[in-house]
Amino acid sequence: MAAAFSFRSMFLVATILIAFGARGQTTPVASATSERITRTTRFAAILPGSGQVINKKYWKAPLVWGGWIYCISAIQFNQQQLNLYRNTIIADGNGTELPDPTIGGTESEWRQLETAYQKQRDLSYLALAGVHLLSILDAHVDANLMSFDVGEDLSLRLVPIPLRVTPTASAFGIQLNWNLGRIQQSNPADHLQHASKSL
Repeated sequence: MAAAFSFRSMFLVATILIAFGARGQTTPVASATSERITRTTRFAAILPGSGQVINKKYWKAPLVWGGWIYCISAIQFNQQQLNLYRNTIIADGNGTELPDPTIGGTESEWRQLETAYQKQRDLSYLALAGVHLLSILDAHVDANLMSFDVGEDLSLRLVPIPLRVTPTASAFGIQLNWNLGRIQQSNPADHLQHASKSL
């Protein structure tokens, strides 16, 4: 029971931190984009799958809900089996009727099964926390990508830069710049300064 309580506490604390962590990172004069990203992340932390719906990634929401349903079902099944074998051990020790008269095995085998189902239940809690965290991360990344510049202005420039400048010899190289968006003007003096630092 202590393990279950600790996992539930960790899950609750992680959810609260993620839900309100983005709020502490926002500035008083936040742009509409940052507000949308923050709102999406917060909704994803509070209501599973809502972040995917807000980002209009509707096909991802059933995956999140399916992960939740599977993990919760695994938790319930393992908890029921754990209770069964735990009560069987107690009833056998007290000499009372077993919870399931058809159950077979010895006390040693029941204790092994009790430990195994307890471990599986704890792992199911961790899996549920992992599904929730991944859904929040996915919603946050998609919200950021919605504001990513996907314009057709992709420029590729080859700029020769000197690698070494001495009174006797000079060597040249090629610098590859791939700018997404608008083309930025470069200053040849900056290339010389960069080359001198690299040497």
